Amino acid sequence: MKTITFILFVLILTSTKLRAEIWTTQNDWNSHYEHQYVRWYQDNFVHLKILTSKQSPYYGIHTESINIQYALRAIFAKKHRLPFKVKNPIGSKSNRYIDNESNFFDSAGDPNRRLVALINYLSQTTKGKHTVTLFTSSRLP
Repeated sequence: MKTITFILFVLILTSTKLRAEIWTTQNDWNSHYEHQYVRWYQDNFVHLKILTSKQSPYYGIHTESINIQYALRAIFAKKHRLPFKVKNPIGSKSNRYIDNESNFFDSAGDPNRRLVALINYLSQTTKGKHTVTLFTSSRLP
């Protein structure tokens, strides 16, 4: 009986880690956040170091295919707990969209690594294509 209880306990503990969003939405895009995004986007650190510095939590993002603005928009959204939602470039009816609360990237590790995995996924799946559909409200599709 103790063995069964222990196994159930372990299963419950591990099952809670199977679903890990990249970040939880706590705010929504509005004119305040759009203005902050523009100011943040114009900061030299964003352009010079955020993707290339090994000390940056976002080091390792590949932006050859994906427009850099999508990557930066996702980073800003995570920082401010805003929604981020894109149409999945290779999605089906069951996974048509990828958003900040998706669990597709659980295996990448902590939230920063999951964000890097999301952006790299978008970059890899849009090679040869020029668009990614970005939604700026959690209420859209």
